[in-house]
Amino acid sequence: MSDVLRSADLPYDPNSKIFYNPAITLSYNYKVNMVCSMRGPGKTFGTLVMLINRFIRYGEQFIYVRRTHEEIKECKDKLFDDIKEKNVFPDVDLHCEGKTLFCGKEIMGGVQSLSKAYQVKSVAWPNVRWILFDEFIIEDTKVSRYLPSEPMKLEGFMETVGRLRQLRVIMLGNMATKANPYFDYYRLWPKANTKIQRNKERGVLLHMWDSSAFRQLKAQTDMAKLIAGTAYGDYMLGNSPFMDNDTFIGKPAGFLDYVCTYKFNGMGMSQWYARDAGVYYICSKSDPSSLRVFAFDTDSHGPNLIFCKQMRNHPNIKQLRWAFDNGLVMFENLTIKNNMYDLLKVV
Repeated sequence: MSDVLRSADLPYDPNSKIFYNPAITLSYNYKVNMVCSMRGPGKTFGTLVMLINRFIRYGEQFIYVRRTHEEIKECKDKLFDDIKEKNVFPDVDLHCEGKTLFCGKEIMGGVQSLSKAYQVKSVAWPNVRWILFDEFIIEDTKVSRYLPSEPMKLEGFMETVGRLRQLRVIMLGNMATKANPYFDYYRLWPKANTKIQRNKERGVLLHMWDSSAFRQLKAQTDMAKLIAGTAYGDYMLGNSPFMDNDTFIGKPAGFLDYVCTYKFNGMGMSQWYARDAGVYYICSKSDPSSLRVFAFDTDSHGPNLIFCKQMRNHPNIKQLRWAFDNGLVMFENLTIKNNMYDLLKVV
């Protein structure tokens, strides 16, 4: 087994303790289920097998969701390749035509990008009972970005599809970072030695899946030996978020002077100056009476905001860049830090 890299490389076993089984997550009976793990334990494979079974047995359709149209275009025709390779459903033809998923000649569901979910508001899916949102955590923010107000866009899509019916959502992601809009939106963040966390009021569950058997299996691979001892290796083998860096993370302290507020990617980030320490803090706390609020994208723009497409030479940005270059900027949390880094890249 020295070259085992993914769940589809082993014979399919529905009762395996090595790979991800969605039955554990769903046993808690929550509407929205966020599942995070290291790479490769067959989250998508196992969930698709479960959803196909639900369709064959009960006629429950599902929609497979990715963030962008480009992602959907790239993966939709390969969606069932691993399942076919393992011959899990030997008597049925699983395939995608356009944006429709078929089990034999029957419509099993569809595929949809979240970025274009607004286009399906008038489309009825009366038999859809499941939404599978794959890769909901972005692993490389230089290549891809979260959509503005993305969690609300997902909830809008859930409302469009589900209407008054019972609908369950499974969100799958690799634990690359704790800084993402869904953890913040649902107020659920990964904790050490805690596999299951729940927001009971909103019906949301966070499942940090782990398996010592899977880690032992993966540790035998040549790839594991190559990346052993690195931050990426800790992520691949131990569920440690390799993108997270706590440098310059800190809570505001001391006497603070308000500078201004930046709005970007739907998030408000206020700049404060700590006189005693001589550093700037970027945090969620704002001064509601201030008119110094700058919006950097159309989704963040609104009444009484100053819309700035290009603000490189503005005194506030020049001041912030100088402080950042000299290590004099602190961020309240990882989400604000990452979003502010993205803002500084575009101005």
